[in-house]
Amino acid sequence: MPLCTRRRDKLSARPLPGWTILSAMILAAVMVLAFGKFPAAIMAGVAFDRRLQAEDQGKYALAEREYGRVTRQYPDSTEAAARPLLSVTETQTIHGDTSVRNRLSVGIDR
Repeated sequence: MPLCTRRRDKLSARPLPGWTILSAMILAAVMVLAFGKFPAAIMAGVAFDRRLQAEDQGKYALAEREYGRVTRQYPDSTEAAARPLLSVTETQTIHGDTSVRNRLSVGIDR
């Protein structure tokens, strides 16, 4: 039975396999989740850089606030959790002794 060109093209088109559609859906879901966390990660990175600038300028209270933003995003980060101690010890040395700050700084920077 001969078919017209339009019918032949329509009947010869194959649907995509189910595994291809499923893989595309899983990939799309992973990308949506990743893009959902992306802005928060960028903001934590910006806060970390602001903290460096604030420490260099001697604005230790601002540096401590920026550390808070970083530790909310990355609570397991040792550096983000320990660096605020340096900001505090920078302004408040123990009886004029800066060796505590120096030891903390060396321990964190390793």
